[in-house]
Amino acid sequence: MKPEVLIYNKEKIMYKKKKEWHFTEQAKNKISAYLAGWKDKYWEQMLRNSTLTFRSMNGIEYFENWFVKTNLLSYEIIKVKTKKITPAICDIVIKIEIEIDGKVESREYQVRLVQELEAYRASVNGVWGVNPPSSLRYLNRKDSYKVTVNKREKENKDA
Repeated sequence: MKPEVLIYNKEKIMYKKKKEWHFTEQAKNKISAYLAGWKDKYWEQMLRNSTLTFRSMNGIEYFENWFVKTNLLSYEIIKVKTKKITPAICDIVIKIEIEIDGKVESREYQVRLVQELEAYRASVNGVWGVNPPSSLRYLNRKDSYKVTVNKREKENKDA
C-alpha cells in the first residue's frame, strides 16, 4: 500500500511541475505580445494584452499618450517571478532598449501580470493580462533595476 501512495505523490508532483511550466509559458506569451505591440506602436494589441480590469477603465488613448514618445528598439524576457500570495499574479523581469528624445538607453525592470476571470476578479482560471502602469516603470530611473546608456548614443555625441 505504501508504494501506491508514493507513486501517487510522485505523479501529483509531476503534474504540478507541468502546470507551472504551462503557467509561465502563458505569461511569457502575453508579455511578448504586449511588447511587440509597443515596438510596432500597435496600441490595440497592447490593449488586448492588458488586464481585464485595465480594459474596463481605459482605451487606446492611454497608450497613445504614454508610449508614443518612446521607441522600443528591442526587448528580452529575463525571468518570471511568481508570487507566493496568489498564483494569479506574477512579475516578469524584462530588459528593453528604448529611444527617448534621441537618447538610446537599456533598462531592466519588472512588469506585473494578473490572471483574471473578469474585471477586478483575479483567478488562476482566468486569462493573463499585463498591468500597463507597471510597464511604465522605465520612465523612473530609480524604479529600474539597471539603466545603461547605449553605445549608439555615445557614438552620436562623438560625431
